[in-house]
Amino acid sequence: MSKSSTKVNGLEQKLENWLKDEGFCHYFAIQIKGEEVLPFGFANRPFYSLDQARTYLEQLQTTNPEVDYHLCFSGIDVDCVDFDNLEFPMWHRVWMNQHQVRLIKLRMWKKSEQELSKLIQNYDEVIAWQTANNTTEFCHYYYVQSCDDKSIAMSSSHTPDIFEALITKVCFEKTMPEREFKIERGLIHTDSILSMDGRTADFFQEFIDYHKERITNLDPEYLVNREIVTETRKVKR
Repeated sequence: MSKSSTKVNGLEQKLENWLKDEGFCHYFAIQIKGEEVLPFGFANRPFYSLDQARTYLEQLQTTNPEVDYHLCFSGIDVDCVDFDNLEFPMWHRVWMNQHQVRLIKLRMWKKSEQELSKLIQNYDEVIAWQTANNTTEFCHYYYVQSCDDKSIAMSSSHTPDIFEALITKVCFEKTMPEREFKIERGLIHTDSILSMDGRTADFFQEFIDYHKERITNLDPEYLVNREIVTETRKVKR
């Protein structure tokens, strides 16, 4: 285990390296000066996200300005983390699940496309469908959907990458072993996608940007001509 204070420069760079480390699970914790409680701080709450830890610290400092809170970081060897123990407190489980997903993604992305394709039962059919629908009129997408009789349905965000959907499915199945999931696919009209360009969440903007690049490769003038038509309609109104 390693421990340090947040005064070390380049914490973001350290975090970037930690996120790639398969043998180490980092955490951030809020401590009270002179009353440090190891490992997870006075609230016994580990944070996976540096931004979330900083936000929580700011909230505490605003609410209780007389208390000397500070942010610390440390880490635990992966072999020492019991990911399957459901008896841990909620925030511990959240932190462990985030690391479990991170580790699954790191290991899955090490596989070749050929290895990943073998994990998709109808891979050839899916790729043929995607190729047939590689047009300027529609945008393909994949997502993971629960397919059990549980009362709360679950689904992932849209992705244009079948392998990313596969990895999400594996993550869901690992972190929620009592549930069943499948990969769904579909098409969205390009006009619907472009109408949200620049006015949506970051994760969906990435989806839009992917299809904008794909469409430009198919027809370099398509998006330019669409903007001209859109501006003309605005003027007429």
